[in-house]
Amino acid sequence: MEYTANQIAYLRSSLDISQEEFAKSVGYSRSYVKDLESGRVKPSRAFLEALRAKYGISIDALLNNLGSQIVAGLNAHFLTSDRGFIYLYDFTDSGLDAAEQKLLEFLDGKKFKIIDGRKVKSRLAFFSELSGMEGHHDFHKHFEHLRSTSDYDFIVLKRFSESPMKNLMWGIYRDIARYVPSSLIVIDKPSYLEKNINNLYYSAFPIHFKDSFGFTHPPRDNCDPTMEDATDK
Repeated sequence: MEYTANQIAYLRSSLDISQEEFAKSVGYSRSYVKDLESGRVKPSRAFLEALRAKYGISIDALLNNLGSQIVAGLNAHFLTSDRGFIYLYDFTDSGLDAAEQKLLEFLDGKKFKIIDGRKVKSRLAFFSELSGMEGHHDFHKHFEHLRSTSDYDFIVLKRFSESPMKNLMWGIYRDIARYVPSSLIVIDKPSYLEKNINNLYYSAFPIHFKDSFGFTHPPRDNCDPTMEDATDK
């Protein structure tokens, strides 16, 4: 409930309106909004429906349904001429760990492979682990195997910004997204995407783990969801 409370507060602060104005805009009292933002009460379905109708906010997003965001992002790329991949990011190590745990909940029951870039030392080692083939020393053979017979619904590649392969991965991400039947999800910090923006921008669909409104950039610095409303002072 704390997550949803923070997201409601963040939405209001991003609109730059008071609790009273926000409450009136959706037909509720200021005291109800104050209780919601403090986490004292859980938002009713009717209130969430009112937010969606007024501001176009996804209820699943407000409730932190990361899976819905991932599916929406993948579907957005399938509608284009080129396949892309999800770039799930956060600014801290703890945030990335939390994002991974939430992602694993979404992947439960699905076929997936997750590889930690911090443990991979070479391109051959990477493709060997991904393809499951042993005894081949040509990474192209591993890639061709993945293209023809991928065993996974999802491939998850995390923290490759901390890998010796970090300067090679942008091309690998793009090739996996284009040619391998599995859906690709990358977990890393936003700085890694920014450094490779010219190579990845049109392929990556960024999702900030702590930003459920689907923005593809960090929240504005002056929007603090924990700020006390000025009318309460």
